[in-house]
Amino acid sequence: MTMSSIGSWSNVAKLTGDDIEKLKELQEDDTEEINSVPENNPTLRWMWDNLSCSILKRSFMEKHDLKLGYYLDERLQLNPELMSYQGLTEQVGQRYGNCPHWVPIYINKYHFKYSKSLLEYTVLERVKYLYGDKYNKCTRFKPYMLVDFFPRLIQENLVQLLHVGHCLITVQNKIKEVEQEPDQVVFNPNSHPNSQPDSEAMKSPEETDTTSDVKTQLAEQLQYFQKEMEDRILAHCHLYQIFLACKVSYRPLSNLLDKTVQDALGGKIMKHQVPNLGQFLIIYFTMGGAYNDQLKKVLLPEFWVRQTKLMASRDPKTIDLDWTDHQRLVRCYQATTLENQLMVLYVLAGQNLMAPSMKSEYDSLNSVAPQHSVQLFMMLVKKLATLNNYRGLTQLLGIRVNSSEEMILILNTAVQKVYPA
Repeated sequence: MTMSSIGSWSNVAKLTGDDIEKLKELQEDDTEEINSVPENNPTLRWMWDNLSCSILKRSFMEKHDLKLGYYLDERLQLNPELMSYQGLTEQVGQRYGNCPHWVPIYINKYHFKYSKSLLEYTVLERVKYLYGDKYNKCTRFKPYMLVDFFPRLIQENLVQLLHVGHCLITVQNKIKEVEQEPDQVVFNPNSHPNSQPDSEAMKSPEETDTTSDVKTQLAEQLQYFQKEMEDRILAHCHLYQIFLACKVSYRPLSNLLDKTVQDALGGKIMKHQVPNLGQFLIIYFTMGGAYNDQLKKVLLPEFWVRQTKLMASRDPKTIDLDWTDHQRLVRCYQATTLENQLMVLYVLAGQNLMAPSMKSEYDSLNSVAPQHSVQLFMMLVKKLATLNNYRGLTQLLGIRVNSSEEMILILNTAVQKVYPA
C-alpha cells in the first residue's frame, strides 16, 4: 500500500492530519490489495465478501484504508451488516465527526491502530448511556470500561443469533406443512417482528392467493434468516477478536479480566460478583479458558440455582420438592427453555469459535471466520433452537445424568440452596 493510494478514492470522507499519520503506519501492512472480485478463488471471495462495506460496496481487500465495523443502537443492539466508518459518516452527512454508534472489527494490528481512537469514543459514550451514575462523571476513556462493553455486546449478539435460529426453525416447519397440506396453510411473515425481507415477501395472508405465493414467501424468509444467522456468527467472531486485541493492548484490562476468572474458579461465582453467567463465560473464553471439569464444578451449581429462581417466579409449582414424577421435569424445562438454550450457546461458542486454536485460522483470513466453521456453527444453532428437554441439555453441558430421578435430585438440591428449610 502506498501513500498515493490513500486519497485516490474520492467518495470517502476527507482525511484529517491525524488520520494521515495513522495511515503512514499502514504502509507496514504488506498484505496485497486486490483490484477485482476474485471469482475463481473461493477463499479469497469469502474474505472479499465478508470484509465489504454494505454502504459503499467496497472491500477491505481492495482498499486497506477502509475502517470496517458495526453500527450499534443505544442499547448495544448490533446491526450484523459490516459498514465502514467512511460510509457511515457519508450516509449521515458528517465528515469524520465522532460517532458513538460504531464499533470497529479487528482485521489486523494495523487496522486496530487505525480504528482504536474511534473504539474508545464509542465505548465511553455507550457505557455512560447504559450505566448512568457509574460513568457519568467520566470525560475520558478508561480500559476498565471495556469490561462493561464487550461482554454485553457479544452476549446481545448471541441472544439475537438464537432468536434467528428460532425463526428459521419456524419457517422450515411451515415449509413442511405447506408441502404436506398445501391448501390449508397460509404463512404470515409479519409474525416474525425482527424480519425485514423484501416487501414482496411481507404480504399479509389476505394478499396470498395460491400455494405458490406462500412457497415464494417462505423461501424468501428462509433465505433472509439464513443470511442473518451467517452474519451474526461472523459478527461474533469479529467482536471476540477485537475484545482479544483490547486485552493485549490495555494491560489494566487484562489484569481485571484475569482477576475475574481466577476469583470465579476459586469458588466465588456469586450473584453480586458475577451478575451475568453468560458475560462471565465470554470473559472466560476470551482469556483462553477451556470448558473443563474445573469450570463446570463452579459454574453449573450456580446455573441451577439461578434457574430455580426463574422457575419460582414463572411457575411456582416447579419448585415443589414433593413432586417427583417426570411431568415436573417437563414443566421445569418449559419455564426456563430460553435460558437453558442460551447457556448451551455460550458454551458452544466458546468451544467452537473462541478456542485459542482458532486464532491462526482467523489470522490467515484477515480475521474472517472460516466458511466451514460458520456453516458448522449454523447447524449447531439450528439444532439448539429445538432443544426441549433436560436429557439433551445435560449432554450438551457435559453432565452425566442417567435418569429422571437424578435430574430431579439436581433441581431439588438447587431449590434447597435457594429456599433452605
